[in-house]
Amino acid sequence: MVEVSGSDLGKYEMPKGFVEVTNIAGYQNKNIYNGFVKKVGIILEGTDAVGKSLTIKGLLEQGIVCKDRESRVISANMLFEIPMAERAKKYEKFLIDNDELLLFLVNNDREELLRRVYSRGKITDFDLDTYEYNKLYKQTYEYMRAKGILHGKLYCIDCTGLGINEQLLEVRKVIDNYAKC
Repeated sequence: MVEVSGSDLGKYEMPKGFVEVTNIAGYQNKNIYNGFVKKVGIILEGTDAVGKSLTIKGLLEQGIVCKDRESRVISANMLFEIPMAERAKKYEKFLIDNDELLLFLVNNDREELLRRVYSRGKITDFDLDTYEYNKLYKQTYEYMRAKGILHGKLYCIDCTGLGINEQLLEVRKVIDNYAKC
């Protein structure tokens, strides 16, 4: 990112390969261009309507960049037809091979999840199964915890009954504790 200043910016010619981002909201976060961004290495996973996007937005405002899902391994294997042991083995390999902190967000309030889904407009069959997928995230975490294969990098955060600010605080606690290690 380059910031330019001067009295005659109308004559400034942007070098080849640069992209103008002055009025693009995602680049207007003060914490980003003031150098307060923490290392990318946090992945938020969870079913649709659990609040991942709002949590990521809130963290970004604090200068913490998170990835919304890890589609190659985590989301791709969070399917009912994949046996738990097989899914856990793939997730454990991911945790061993990568430095990312992986956070499963769950919300056990079926009505709240469905209310959020219906508020979005276009709804798919996958969206209607959001509560069942939510349970699958929680069950996978509990299975891996019981087997002792979390490797200190997989956490499950229960967001049931939390507003977005409270959810953000819970996520931030885990991130801050992990960063101390």
